[in-house]
Amino acid sequence: MNPENDPAAFQPLSPNNPISGEKINRPEELPDYAEEEVGALPPASSAGLSNPKNWIRLTVCLLVLLGILLVSPLYHSLKNWRSGVLLDHAQTAFAFGDNDLGLSLLKQAMALSPGNEAVGREVELFNARMGDPVSLKKLIARMTKGQSSVDELLGIAEIGGKSSRKELVIESVDKLPKNLTAHQLLRLTLIQALIKNLEQGPSAAAAICLDSSRIMSGDDSLHLQAQAALYLLSDTSEERQKDGLRILMQVMLKKSDVSLEAARILARLSLLRPDKKLRAEISNQEMIEVAHLLPTLPGHQFNDELLSADLAIKADPAGKDDLIKRMTAKYQQAPRPMMLDFARWLNERRLYDVVIGFAGPDRPQSDTDWLLIVLDAECAKGDWTKIPDMLDAPAGLGIPDAVKHLFLARVAMMTGQSSTAEEEWRSVKGSLHLEKPETLAYIAGYEDQIGAVDQAMVTYREMADRRESHLPGLIGLIRLQSLTADSSTLIPLYEELVAAAPDYSDAAGDLAYLRLLNNHDLSQASASAEKLLNSQPDSLARISVAALGRLKNEDPSGAVALYEGKQINWATASDRWKTVYVAVLRASGQTEAADRVSSSINPSALNPQETALLFYPVPPTALKKQ
Repeated sequence: MNPENDPAAFQPLSPNNPISGEKINRPEELPDYAEEEVGALPPASSAGLSNPKNWIRLTVCLLVLLGILLVSPLYHSLKNWRSGVLLDHAQTAFAFGDNDLGLSLLKQAMALSPGNEAVGREVELFNARMGDPVSLKKLIARMTKGQSSVDELLGIAEIGGKSSRKELVIESVDKLPKNLTAHQLLRLTLIQALIKNLEQGPSAAAAICLDSSRIMSGDDSLHLQAQAALYLLSDTSEERQKDGLRILMQVMLKKSDVSLEAARILARLSLLRPDKKLRAEISNQEMIEVAHLLPTLPGHQFNDELLSADLAIKADPAGKDDLIKRMTAKYQQAPRPMMLDFARWLNERRLYDVVIGFAGPDRPQSDTDWLLIVLDAECAKGDWTKIPDMLDAPAGLGIPDAVKHLFLARVAMMTGQSSTAEEEWRSVKGSLHLEKPETLAYIAGYEDQIGAVDQAMVTYREMADRRESHLPGLIGLIRLQSLTADSSTLIPLYEELVAAAPDYSDAAGDLAYLRLLNNHDLSQASASAEKLLNSQPDSLARISVAALGRLKNEDPSGAVALYEGKQINWATASDRWKTVYVAVLRASGQTEAADRVSSSINPSALNPQETALLFYPVPPTALKKQ
């Protein structure tokens, strides 16, 4: 519901609409006046209250005054009510881990009721969710004093669950009243499932969600079914993954508000890269069904249509050309933002001639966004001679200087003008500090794409040095580091990343791994690895880092124990984790098994510290037994 549709908006009365339809007859001549008697009382004044018309006027005035007095508090109450509805939706989004949606709803609530205490508390919760220790300390202090609302207690429990602080979860849940609303029960169930996942794994967590979904109704039940499916999909068992896919299909077919998210998940799972595949596959027929339903579900957006097209192409590659023709014709008269998104989608799928034809000759001349899209297509085709003239078009005036120099550097590189290319790259670098964050992201992505790694590193560093682009800048820098480079060079970058995003568990896991590899802060790194393992006990990455920690702390038997009873497909495991396993096997005296695993490792994919693990010393006692 938008503010402009608020029921507090009133339609004023029109002065042209008479209150009564009664017609007043006016005589053509005034009647003769009656002769007054001496000493008689004068007639009642026409302005007195005895006149019915004046009573009507007075009543109307009083009603208008009363309306003026009531409208302001009524409107204020309606805004607070609407703000409360938005907060409920934001809390649900945060509970399901959708921080982007939750933040968007929270901002809307703040705009409606900036001074509302409930909004202020939710802002504190959001800051605590993002890792702000001061906000979390305030929340805990208020909880200890018994001053927290039910929703705040649930928020604290959610924070505790996602940061593996079980004691915080237990304390906040213990303080909850017995009578909870359906919305609060939903959040409590998610918290219980989260803890169950930490203790017993994803299947146990899924069981809690499914059991609760049977006693809930409507979207609450479907939300829990979808969450159960996600837990099952994270299980290593192929059968449980199949169960997760089946549940998502069932939720999608309900065609409710939850169905859209289920369809999006199914679509993304279908489009996973080969190295990220689930053990349970989605059939072509199921892909076609998802592709058909996705753009018809309530709340769908234009990007869902593009996602549906990707799915349809994967399910039926032979029908790709016909599908692209239909989409091109359909979106030719679409609103400008939709057309631009479609053109970018075509570029990403390397349909460059289709992009150029869809844009037409005029749009790139007068519209900067269209010019950039067509420039990308022409560069991808390798038609370098057109680029300088295109940049001189009227639309080129809207292109930032750094981006212009970027294209000219690329042209010079590809046409063998090395000195010109160096000059243009210097101009790109010199202009970075003047550009907006979104422009920097475009430049870094382009440099990365064309293999200009040194230039991309400079741009990502500029992004990382700015508060608003700190995280993507750091992630870009980390990703560009060579996999075979000395791993110690990555530690400072990961320390920055973990400090900026303390809830980013994958970054914390990578930092622990790097520290263990390089013998830095072994006790802290080992503790971090064990904590992360508790949150994901079946993850090979978590098992491997914890095993390396135990190995470095001279506990090879404890390291071996982490692999026992786990279903690990070493044929598809990364060389990094195979290398850790080899070191664990060697340290425990299992040299033959270590040699078998080692034979499947590509040494050129390892950094120096990982290569050293392949030659981890075998204990003298084990050598004597051999």
